[in-house]
Amino acid sequence: AVSRYGDVILCGGSMDRRITIMRLDSGTTASTSDSDAASPVPAVSLPEAPVTEGAVPSASDWRNLFNGRDLSGWHEVYSNAAWTVRGGKLMARARQGEETLGLLATDAAFLNFELEFEYYLARDGNSGVFLRSTTDASTIPRVIGADQLEIQILDDDAPKHRKVGTGQRTGAVYGVLPPRPAANAPAEKWNRMKIKAVGSKITVFVNDVRIVNSDLDDFGHKIRGKFQYKKPGQIGLQWYGDPIWFRDLRVRELD
Repeated sequence: AVSRYGDVILCGGSMDRRITIMRLDSGTTASTSDSDAASPVPAVSLPEAPVTEGAVPSASDWRNLFNGRDLSGWHEVYSNAAWTVRGGKLMARARQGEETLGLLATDAAFLNFELEFEYYLARDGNSGVFLRSTTDASTIPRVIGADQLEIQILDDDAPKHRKVGTGQRTGAVYGVLPPRPAANAPAEKWNRMKIKAVGSKITVFVNDVRIVNSDLDDFGHKIRGKFQYKKPGQIGLQWYGDPIWFRDLRVRELD
């Protein structure tokens, strides 16, 4: 997600691979091969993202969020036809002109869960994953991390993002919790993210490295009521105007 505060521009982006989610009521470096690599993504016309075959562990309590064929179970908020399915993956195109930005949200709401996915982010890209999101466009002014609970996805190495603070880099709880250690998730490569949300506790892994493990209740002075995080809400894939691909999204709800 990208926000502007004064002279500082905060940005984030991504591409596509695996997403899984799991709901809870109480409280890897992803290996890439030559077949995973892709040439730089043009600003407007997107190449088809490479496909790497990989078995998703079977478990009766996990369910796929994306069927690989269409957008069943999802809907766009604010944006218009920004998302499509290509090559079995969710793909967000580049922004054209002054289009309204938005997100692709699940129809279902989740409270306590685990979510897993893989993403491929275009160079310079900015995106994010919203948790327990409010997707009623009539009640939210913007779909950015300043207004909702977001796990950031960003090309951290892009020169245009050199002024972005640690709280807005890949894997951060946007504006609240910086990743520690910093994520190693290069743009234009497939990366894996796992998110666990149980009550007020949030844990984030990027490429099998845990980079966030904290209780949001301890950071009320940073959240300051800007977003809710204790009620069920949708999972949202942010479209901030940059090409991004997602695949292998799955979720598991937790009791």
